[in-house]
Amino acid sequence: MTFRFEFSSLGDTGVLINITENSEPATSRVTRAVADFLREAEQFRFLDVVPAFDNIAVFFRLDEIVSSSDASFFSKAIQDLNGALKSLRLDLYDDGKVLSLPVCYDSTFGIDLEAISVQSNLSINQIIEIHSSVSYTVGALGFAPGFAYLQGIDQRLNLPRRASPRTRVEAGSVAIASEYTGVYPADLPGGWHVLGRTPAKLFVAGRSLLQVGDQVQFQPISMADFKKIIRVSTKKP
Repeated sequence: MTFRFEFSSLGDTGVLINITENSEPATSRVTRAVADFLREAEQFRFLDVVPAFDNIAVFFRLDEIVSSSDASFFSKAIQDLNGALKSLRLDLYDDGKVLSLPVCYDSTFGIDLEAISVQSNLSINQIIEIHSSVSYTVGALGFAPGFAYLQGIDQRLNLPRRASPRTRVEAGSVAIASEYTGVYPADLPGGWHVLGRTPAKLFVAGRSLLQVGDQVQFQPISMADFKKIIRVSTKKP
């Protein structure tokens, strides 16, 4: 594989690394591997490393920048980053987790199913079958803590965002918009089309269950199963 890394400044403390693979945007798997590689690189002291889609933002510690006597700190940092990345070996990094998330597509939760049906010219059963038959890849985390942009949606469900966003979308709502599907990790405002809900908790103790490069498969469940999972998860030990 042939990788190309392009570097640009990002604010006062960061560098943005754009990755191409054989002249095409890198996959989330590659981005994840590069991010893990940089986190482990001993020659760098990053404040944070943030992968998303085909790029990575790296933020240096402010004390290192301020204490550096070299006015061209970032020029040297980019040179060092480029040199380090030449030794990257993808085979040393895993492909991420594969998770199956239960989703209840009952109309109680799937409040936009009928509207989606009209826009897509598909039956509600077809929508559920199409949405749950795809393996999605986490491309990025953003918008809110724990919110993952899942890539790989079937083009038949590629719909623009709602014309009027809601001020509150229930936690666990599974929704689609444009080329993505996602799960609201908390009660949040949002303009995506809601087609179901998962009882799974995606953001716990300040940590997201999903990370860039992970694979997600949605598993349809009944309302009875949804309520059972909720009862079990909230039952006191």
